[in-house]
Amino acid sequence: MKSGQLMITDAAVELIAARYTREAGVRQIERTIGSIARKVALKVAQGEAETVTVDAADLHDYLGAPNLSEQARKELPAGVATGMAWTEMGGEVLFIERRCFRRQGLTITGHSVK
Repeated sequence: MKSGQLMITDAAVELIAARYTREAGVRQIERTIGSIARKVALKVAQGEAETVTVDAADLHDYLGAPNLSEQARKELPAGVATGMAWTEMGGEVLFIERRCFRRQGLTITGHSVK
């Protein structure tokens, strides 16, 4: 690709940072933009387009569905608790659900609670 054949709007970059990456740094943003650039390069090579401008509305076509943010579950139903796990990407918010079954105890780390 030549310079100027791919333009990504500021709104698209903000949405990539907010919904398509999971780390505080820029490494994942760089990889995500690289994925978009490869798909645009294929379009250009196949002659489908000369230049492409990617806007926030186009991200679903290039990257698929965005990651669900932890804000999607601000109000937790009864029986759901939040937890955190460390990952190489900076961490993950976990939603832990508890289910009750009649006449069965809840087993936690090998101990039976009745």
